[in-house]
Amino acid sequence: MLERLIQRGLTPIGVDFGASGAKLMQLRKSRGVWSVVGAARVEAPQGEEDPARCARMYSEAIAARVEAAGFIGRRCVIGLDNQSVKVRSVRLPHMADNDADNALRVDGAARLGLKEVRCEIGWMRAGEVRQGDEVRDEIILVGATHEHAEHAIEAVSGAGLQPMACEPSFVACARAMGWRHRRQSDQRHVRIVIDIGAKSSGVMVLRGDSLAFYKQLEWGGARLDEAAAKRLSLDVGTAEEIRRQRMRPESDAGAPADGVDPLVDRAIFDAVRPLLTELAQEATLCVRYYMVTFRGERPESIQLVGGNAGEPRLCDAVKDVTGIDTFVGNPFDGFNTTDATFIGGDRRGYLTQWAGAAGLCLRLEDNTRARALRAESAAPAAEAPTQHTRGAA
Repeated sequence: MLERLIQRGLTPIGVDFGASGAKLMQLRKSRGVWSVVGAARVEAPQGEEDPARCARMYSEAIAARVEAAGFIGRRCVIGLDNQSVKVRSVRLPHMADNDADNALRVDGAARLGLKEVRCEIGWMRAGEVRQGDEVRDEIILVGATHEHAEHAIEAVSGAGLQPMACEPSFVACARAMGWRHRRQSDQRHVRIVIDIGAKSSGVMVLRGDSLAFYKQLEWGGARLDEAAAKRLSLDVGTAEEIRRQRMRPESDAGAPADGVDPLVDRAIFDAVRPLLTELAQEATLCVRYYMVTFRGERPESIQLVGGNAGEPRLCDAVKDVTGIDTFVGNPFDGFNTTDATFIGGDRRGYLTQWAGAAGLCLRLEDNTRARALRAESAAPAAEAPTQHTRGAA
C-alpha cells in the first residue's frame, strides 16, 4: 500500500539514447503540475566498437546513475538514437488505420531499405495531401533493426530497469515540445522544432501537438567542434569544452560567456558561421516542403532544442535566412524544476538536451489521453485528434 502511494503520479523513467550518451529522467504529476523527480546523464562508451560490450558498459553506468538520481520504481521507456532509425514520408490512399497498417507492413521495410534484416516498422499520420484530383494521406514511416533495439533493451535491462516501450527519440522530442499545445484551437498553430544533437539534427513541423513532418540532417555539434578546433589549432576535445562554456544563457545576447576570451569567442564564431547558415538553409527547405505539401500556414516560430541549441548567434542565423522568429525552446515550460538535480548536466545552461527524455516520460500519459479522446469522439480512430505511432516496439 505504501509503495503504491509513493509511486502515485510517477511516470516511467525515460532513457533517451543519443550519439553522445544517454539521458535519464523521471517526472511526477501532483495536483495538475508536473515536476522533475530526477535527471541524469551517462556518457557514451568511448573507443568501444563491440555492441555487446558497449551495452554492458552502458548497463553499469546507468545502474550507478539510477541509484544516485533517486529514481522511484524500475519501469522505463526507451528512446532509440535517431541515427539508428530510418524515416521516410510516403503517400497512401485514404484508408482506416488497420488497413494502412497492413499495407505498410507488406512493403514498409523495403521502402526504408531494411528488407534484408529483421526490423520493427512503425508509422504515423502527418496529414492529408492533394495529389492532382485525389486526396491522399501523408505517412511518416519509421523503422529500426531488431539489433539496434535489442542493444538498447539489453543496456537498460542489465541496469535493473524494466522496459515497457521503445520508440524513436524524435517522436519523444515532438511530444515534449507539443505538450502545451494540445487544445483543439492549437491544432492550426504551426511551429518548427529543430533538435540539434552531437552527430545529427532533426527538423520537425508541429501542428499543435501533432507531428506533420520530420527530416533528419547529417549536421550536428561535432561538425562545429571540428571547425573550431581547426581554426584555433586545438584538439577537438578542447574545442568542444570551450564551445560548451559558450553555450550558456548569459552568452546568448551576443557577449561571450564567463571565462571565454572574447578573441577566442570571435574566432570560433567565424569558424562555425558557414555551418550555422547551412543549417538555416536546410530549415528553409523544410518549411517550403511543408507549405507546398499541406498548403498550410507559414510556421509561427522556430524553436531550437538538443544539446547544441545554445550555440551563440545560431538563433539569429536561422531567423536571418528563414525570416521566422527563432529562439531556444523550453521543454519544461510549465514544469517545476526548482528542486531537480541534473546529474552529469550543466544546471546553469539550457535544459534543451533533456527534451527527448521528458517526452519518453510522458508517453504513457499521452496514450491515456489519446484513448480518452477517441472514446469521447464519434469520429473513427483514423480521424482522432491525437497523433500516435503505430507499430512501436
